[in-house]
Amino acid sequence: MPKIVDHDARRRELVAATWRIIGRGGFAAASLQSVEMEAGFSHGIVRHYFASKEELLAQAFSEAYEHTLTRAVNAIGDGSGLEALRKLCLELFPLDDERLLEAQVVVAFWDHAAFNPQLAAIHTEAVGTWKRLFLRYLDEALEEGSIRPGTPIETVANQLLFVVNGVQVMPLLTPCHAEPARQLAVLDFIIDSIRANIVHAR
Repeated sequence: MPKIVDHDARRRELVAATWRIIGRGGFAAASLQSVEMEAGFSHGIVRHYFASKEELLAQAFSEAYEHTLTRAVNAIGDGSGLEALRKLCLELFPLDDERLLEAQVVVAFWDHAAFNPQLAAIHTEAVGTWKRLFLRYLDEALEEGSIRPGTPIETVANQLLFVVNGVQVMPLLTPCHAEPARQLAVLDFIIDSIRANIVHAR
């Protein structure tokens, strides 16, 4: 009887192998051969699942964002307002090995995304998703009365985007300044500032 192959699982394994390689050696280390070896598959198998190396890398980039989003949705559950906003940010901050690997993958792609329309579109879509969620939870916080009327939520959402992008780089380049405790202190300061309406539009 022929062996039944779960092709979706194979694709996920190849993407996961790509992440691990990028996490250890950066974007340039992710060749088709290195991915196949990392995944424990025979030479040439990537071509059965991805039309090109570029397609595999784009999938790896996209799934890094999707993985973060799925985890965030599960963590937030029925939460709303500032509680949900904090939980979302917790999943975006590289606070443990899983989230740090996602940051390594995403940051490795940024330089290439700046000159590759396909990768840039993936990043733009992800950033748009984060901002929509930030605005949603800030709107809920206004309705719940946990932040004051007149709080410039567009500015606050942009501030969070800037912080999230920055905090993904810090543990990779200067980990001594980005330990989890410091990340959490910054996040809680921002959330407390929003609650106190310390953040003002410029």
